[in-house]
Amino acid sequence: MFTSREELHSRMVLEHKPPNTPGHTENLYMMPHRACMIPDNKWRRYHATCQIGNYVDGYNYETADDLIERLGEIISLRLIIEGPSNGINLYIDDVKFEYFERNRDWVAGADLRIKEFRTRPVEIEIENAPTESELEIKMIKNSFPFGGRMNSDLFADFQEEWKYYFNYGFATVQTKWKRVEPERGDREFGAMDELVAKFNEWNIPISGDHLLWEANEGTPGQTSGTPEWYRDELTEYLKNDESAEPLRPSILSYVRDTVTRYKDRVVSYKIFNEPCHGEEYRGNYENIWQEAFE
Repeated sequence: MFTSREELHSRMVLEHKPPNTPGHTENLYMMPHRACMIPDNKWRRYHATCQIGNYVDGYNYETADDLIERLGEIISLRLIIEGPSNGINLYIDDVKFEYFERNRDWVAGADLRIKEFRTRPVEIEIENAPTESELEIKMIKNSFPFGGRMNSDLFADFQEEWKYYFNYGFATVQTKWKRVEPERGDREFGAMDELVAKFNEWNIPISGDHLLWEANEGTPGQTSGTPEWYRDELTEYLKNDESAEPLRPSILSYVRDTVTRYKDRVVSYKIFNEPCHGEEYRGNYENIWQEAFE
C-alpha cells in the first residue's frame, strides 16, 4: 500500500425510557459517519442532520409527535468519537446539539438552499438622498453559476425547462468508465457527444461526471464505476497478491482519451470521486493521482 489514512468515526447514542416500561431504558444508536484526513493534512469539518426515526425499528411515523410518543422519555444524548490512532492529535471544538425541523416539500427545500448558497449580506451607503425619498434596488444580472444535473430522462423530455432554470450543467453517468468502455478497448462516447453538443449550442458550461472512484462496493477490487472486465482482472491480481500494474495503462488511457475528446468543450471533471473514502487506485498504483492529473 502506498498511502495511509486516518479516520474519525462518530455515532450518537440516545438513551430513552419507552412508554409503559417502568424502570426500563433503551439505547438507540444513530448517525454513523466519519471524517477523514484530506491531502493537505487537514480534517474535514462535518455537520449532520440526524433523523432519529430512521433508526427506530418499524419506522412509520407521520409527525415528530408520533415519534416522541414511541420513544417516550428522552434521558440523555451522547456523542461518541473514535480514532485516530496513537500519535495523532485530536481537537474537538464547538460541539452543539440542536433540534432541526423544516418543510420537506421540494419547493421549500430549494428556497432554503437558494438562501444558503446564493445570497450574501450587502451593505449599501446612500449619500445626499432627498428626505422621505424612496430607493428601489433591482438585480438585473447575476454571476451565480446555478447548476443542475442532466440525466437521460431530463435530456429526453425537459430540455427547454432545464435551460430556463439553470445556467450550468453537469453530466451524470455519461462519462463513467463502465458506461464508456463496457468492453475493453471499445469506447462508446455517443451519449456524452450528444449532451456536449447540445450544451455548446446553448452556450451553457457543462462539467463531466467523475472519471475514477476511489471507493469500492464492499470488496477490494470491486471498484465503483468501473467496467466488469476491469473489476475481474483487478480482483484476480489482488487475490493472487500480485501487482495490478498491467492495468495502469488502461486507466490512464481512458482518462486521457475522455479529457482530450472534449477539450475546450467541457469545463471540468471530477477526476477522482470520494478520494478519501477508499484507496482503490492510490492503494494499488503508485503515484496514480499525479499521473491522472497530468
